[in-house]
Amino acid sequence: MVAVAHLVLVRSMRAPFPALAAFAACVLLSGCSPLVDAEVHNANGRPIVVTNLGQPAFHASIPPGGSAPVDIFVMRAGDPAGFSVTSGSRVWIYRTHSRFLASVSRGYWQHGPLESQRLHVSVDSRGRIYLLSPSGAPLSQPVGFPIHPDEQKKT
Repeated sequence: MVAVAHLVLVRSMRAPFPALAAFAACVLLSGCSPLVDAEVHNANGRPIVVTNLGQPAFHASIPPGGSAPVDIFVMRAGDPAGFSVTSGSRVWIYRTHSRFLASVSRGYWQHGPLESQRLHVSVDSRGRIYLLSPSGAPLSQPVGFPIHPDEQKKT
């Protein structure tokens, strides 16, 4: 009888372990810096590819009228800061994208779980980046927007 009771207790303790582990991870991660990214909307009329110029490397392909979250604010010390947007034979390079963070007040950010934050922006056919509302709607541009590419290339 004791062995059966012990077996039932061990099995019942194993069931909530994944939920407890997930909860513990959430509590531990809430002390870390929040995840910050941008939802990039393609208002270019042609497909675009957003690429990080440093590490960690990423590429996000976005169809016309579509959008995708990209980690353009994530960079490692010593790596070049910035990102590029490619559309057809044009490449727009943004090296000083910290302007995003410096010029955008808290009210423009979408706030999510674990203090995550997302900035909604739109890229037009000339490579200009416009700020959108947290719901993704157009709005009156604050100081510093639209952001113009630091460099343009033809491929």
